Amino acid sequence: MADYRVYVIGRNGHIVDAIVISCADDETAIRSAEGLLRGDPVELWHMERKVAEFKPRSKWVSWNPFRRRRRTENAHPWRLVFRRAREACGIGIARNAETKP
Repeated sequence: MADYRVYVIGRNGHIVDAIVISCADDETAIRSAEGLLRGDPVELWHMERKVAEFKPRSKWVSWNPFRRRRRTENAHPWRLVFRRAREACGIGIARNAETKP
């Protein structure tokens, strides 16, 4: 059995905590280190060799509902696709005065 070190990396990039685990091989050490993953990045080392690095999923939502966007007709990429599909099927309301019957 070999000793592996699991380093918990803080927000500033420095080591916050170190945990020593004993495992038979790299694969079992990787599975054990994944179980220790909570909110901070984790690095798994064996002696001077970096075995793996784990980063948690982002806590922040990439979409912000309060962000203001400039309103354009084709602001959303799927809006144009849906509009063309409706027009192809004959569904929808004509917006221009020229296309109204």
